[in-house]
Amino acid sequence: MPRGRRERHERPPAAPAEGGGQKAPAGKPILELNPHHPLVQRLKDESRDDRVRDWLELLVDQAVLAEGGQLEDPGAFVKRLNAMLLEVGR
Repeated sequence: MPRGRRERHERPPAAPAEGGGQKAPAGKPILELNPHHPLVQRLKDESRDDRVRDWLELLVDQAVLAEGGQLEDPGAFVKRLNAMLLEVGR
């Protein structure tokens, strides 16, 4: 495994009790960040709270997409990403 990279491991859901038929509650997803990744390092230098929030939301949205999920508001993701790309390009 490359340095600084972590893989996410989850346990399969528990089988329902005999005759119970109830599903086990879904666990909350865990987001693990590589503290050495350049995007995470950039957060340390960001002084504006609104920009930190945008970066964090972008990282969470990317994690959802990487896991095969769907975003609640894809339009907001695209708008945020485009604004950030334009700002970084200045």
